Amino acid sequence: MILIVTNREDYTADYVILEFHRLGIPYFRFNTEDFPTKAALIWHDSAEEARELRFASGKVLDLSQVHSVWYRRPVSPTPSPELSKEANDFVEAEAKDALLGIWRTLDCFWVSHPDRIREAENKLNQLKRAKTLGFRTPHTLVTNNPTSACDFFGKYGGKMIAKPLRESHFSTCKGSSIIYTNVVTKNIMQSISSVKYSPVIFQDYIPKKVEIRVNVFGSEVYATEIHSQKAVKEKTRNDWRRGLALDVPHLPHMLPADIEDRCRTIVRNYGLKFAAIDMILTPSNSYVFLEMNPNGQWAWIEPLTKQPLRKALIDLLIKGEELYA
Repeated sequence: MILIVTNREDYTADYVILEFHRLGIPYFRFNTEDFPTKAALIWHDSAEEARELRFASGKVLDLSQVHSVWYRRPVSPTPSPELSKEANDFVEAEAKDALLGIWRTLDCFWVSHPDRIREAENKLNQLKRAKTLGFRTPHTLVTNNPTSACDFFGKYGGKMIAKPLRESHFSTCKGSSIIYTNVVTKNIMQSISSVKYSPVIFQDYIPKKVEIRVNVFGSEVYATEIHSQKAVKEKTRNDWRRGLALDVPHLPHMLPADIEDRCRTIVRNYGLKFAAIDMILTPSNSYVFLEMNPNGQWAWIEPLTKQPLRKALIDLLIKGEELYA
């Protein structure tokens, strides 16, 4: 059985599950916000005794029957509304640790294991490994020192971008928003003193011919051109995520053999079975590694390019180490 660890609002999981149904593939979807209020964990240290999750709906997840896990998009557990905030904080932390402990005891094929995902999320370590493998990377400064940011801005002729180290979502009392990659202008530099409050990634601006999203499923590599420079909105040209995918042309892309091999290698170096890599193809046809998302989105690409990404994932989950070798 394939276990999908995710949340109720994960439409990529919905997309894959539709194919599971069509193919008759047994699976179990575990939305982690259902724990512990709607699911009871029973785990004995003896393999002869029960290791399962029992849900209020009557469903039972027998962990001994899981042969592969798609660790997709879990969210925080949801404590009971009957508890105080202090108790909720305690219960949420305990529930998170309980689930992580369970995942660490499962001897099966992971796409990908949460420990490997966590390690691979650090953008600075990604850049270091990418350089070691021979990728070209942007010149990078991480700082919360305004003077250093100003010096970097001048060093690269005022052509600089800024992006967050980890969290792209920013919540306020009015709701949440996404922090995109932004070109740093002279006007923005007038308020550069605010950098002192939090470290920021600054990089020299890399001109784009197209942006490349590389999805690596085990040994299979699928590259897609994202023609952000043809977008009507300038902000979308700086970060294609600002616009609608349908408004930005997407085409399959053939990577040079050495670049494809490096993509495959950096994913394996982290012990991952899947990752989405973002690169720029410059006007001079140079590939520049930007970053890697060890649990990135991909489902929007398949309808636009007809690349068999869903099949690649399903094959990986079914065949496991055989396909990963």
